[in-house]
Amino acid sequence: FFVSPVAPQSVQSCISSPTGSIMSSLVPSIDLSIWTKPTATAEELERIACDWHAAFHSSGLVYLTNHGLGELYHRAAAEWNHFCAMQAEEKEKFSSSVYGASGYNSVGREAVALSEADGEIGSDSVLADPVESLENGYSDAFGDAFPRSENGYVRGDALRDACKSLYDALDKNVVRPCLSIASKALKMNKSDMESAWFAEGSGAYQLRLARYVPRLGVEDDTEILYGEHTDYDGFTFLWRNQTNGLQALIGDTWTSIPVLDNHQDALVINLGDLMQFWTQGVWHSPLHRVIKTRQESSSSDFVSIVFFAGPHADTKLLPLQSPRIPPMSSAVDVITAGEHVQNKIAKTAQ
Repeated sequence: FFVSPVAPQSVQSCISSPTGSIMSSLVPSIDLSIWTKPTATAEELERIACDWHAAFHSSGLVYLTNHGLGELYHRAAAEWNHFCAMQAEEKEKFSSSVYGASGYNSVGREAVALSEADGEIGSDSVLADPVESLENGYSDAFGDAFPRSENGYVRGDALRDACKSLYDALDKNVVRPCLSIASKALKMNKSDMESAWFAEGSGAYQLRLARYVPRLGVEDDTEILYGEHTDYDGFTFLWRNQTNGLQALIGDTWTSIPVLDNHQDALVINLGDLMQFWTQGVWHSPLHRVIKTRQESSSSDFVSIVFFAGPHADTKLLPLQSPRIPPMSSAVDVITAGEHVQNKIAKTAQ
């Protein structure tokens, strides 16, 4: 699907600007505490839904402020830093069996730009991303190779418990309210998006902790740390410990997406390919990347915590019942959410 990344004037008019950001109407800021408060007015709820739709119809990005999970993010980031400080051979003991499964991915194991290749380029022509990461393998058990007491991790269950607490809070306190915003934004009944999302069971969520490691000997101040790509799932919720060179292609311009000065724990939500597909292209999954900039070139501990959220893997991506979404052609094959995501993951491993 192709959706113009520039919103029409009627859509732009309802976008509010994030305080303390030069992003203006390109990436609006949504205050989750207003949506969830019992005293929220109909006007406040309508404004948030309007901003949500306008943003995802155009840039595909919003900032989410006042979500209440700041302490959980900092706890998980601190435990991840302890893990990253270990010797390489110790970290490798917790390597995942395959890319995307639960466990550790060392630097050089992935090249995310391959997910956009569609067979046009081979893996030999794409540099591996200089990033190490840890994932839960789309399971709330945080089992298999995930570092914990059971498999001999030196800090016991500290890292697992921090990640599990964050995972549970994101599901309850962020994803579910955002699905209700999405319902209103698509002019559906209040619980329609949530009902479609959980129709086959619990959501499919990948929690990913990442540390960017710029390549030694590379002097280019705009070195690509994480290749150009779109995300696979429904929504991506991104937390960063500092501005890390994240850029999104908005219109025809690579645009920096900084950490907000006055909301440093704000999440960046970007739409994934699954939701673009599910909305028949009404909402836009943005191409984005991470580059090394002069400001960040002296640091070695850029940490991001990413929560990839999608419906249960068995969910059939049938047309959402929204007046904003055109009917799906009867000639289009219906696929499941799991099939959609795994097709992308399979292209990413080095």
